[in-house]
Amino acid sequence: MHDADAVTGPADRERYRSERRIVDRREGPVAAAASAEVADGWSVLVGFGSIAGYVAVDGELDPGPLLTSLAGRGARLHLPVLDGDALRFGPVDETTELVANRFGIPEPTGVDLVDGGDLDAVLVPLVAVDVRGNRLGFGAGFYDRTFAFLRSATRPARPLLVGLAHDLQVVDEIDPSPWDVHLDAVLTPTRRIGISVPVD
Repeated sequence: MHDADAVTGPADRERYRSERRIVDRREGPVAAAASAEVADGWSVLVGFGSIAGYVAVDGELDPGPLLTSLAGRGARLHLPVLDGDALRFGPVDETTELVANRFGIPEPTGVDLVDGGDLDAVLVPLVAVDVRGNRLGFGAGFYDRTFAFLRSATRPARPLLVGLAHDLQVVDEIDPSPWDVHLDAVLTPTRRIGISVPVD
């Protein structure tokens, strides 16, 4: 766990993004594979019909090995698609065409999109996270707007929000904003963190 005062603003966000890039360059593929191994057998991730991941950019922990493992157990995979100031999700397989969005991030095209509430689980990228599930993202608010309905739900609820993080991204405390949607669980290359779900 990273020792720090409460993580809040733009300076903290840029510092953790920089540190994340460094660790990802050094051990990205190994960390991605390790996180999939740590997730193996986790009851939280068993039996999902539909799950969304993301295309890793800017040092994010790559969900690829985990998504491959989940697909091998029958999960239908989706990727986020920008839809105004929020996200929808498109199904993907080996034939799906991906096109860069306005941020340069590949997203599926030519597919029928679904809303976040139609998914069983979402793997969520992040800049930093604390053990209570408070998440610091890029600052654009796409995930918080997309899953705002979960703020009034009894958690865990559908979809389950699972953050993926390099270990250095897990911090002591993040000061949440009123509009933030907290995570149900966090997965790193070395451990599972359960917030509203068990870790076994």
